[in-house]
Amino acid sequence: MNFLFFIILINILIIIFKKNINKIINIKDIPDEKRKFHKSAVPLTGGLIFLVNLFLIFLYFYIFYNNYLLNEVFFQSNKSLLSFIFGTFALFLLGLLDDKYK
Repeated sequence: MNFLFFIILINILIIIFKKNINKIINIKDIPDEKRKFHKSAVPLTGGLIFLVNLFLIFLYFYIFYNNYLLNEVFFQSNKSLLSFIFGTFALFLLGLLDDKYK
């Protein structure tokens, strides 16, 4: 139960320090009047928040359920779990680089 409060605390800290995170990452969607009609630049940090939460949830199940749910229910082996984690991280990096360098 304490780990769930830790996850909530991490999310609150991400929300509080969202502007600082946006300055560090410096990825914004700038309107071009062709496809993007918003008024000002919009930070693109939603993928980072999703990735952090996904890994925190995996860590929660790994610590508190002795890896049973991850290995026996969702994944058949550690190899498939590692493949999922690597694939998720690779897609995140691909999207991040696409957003940063157009």
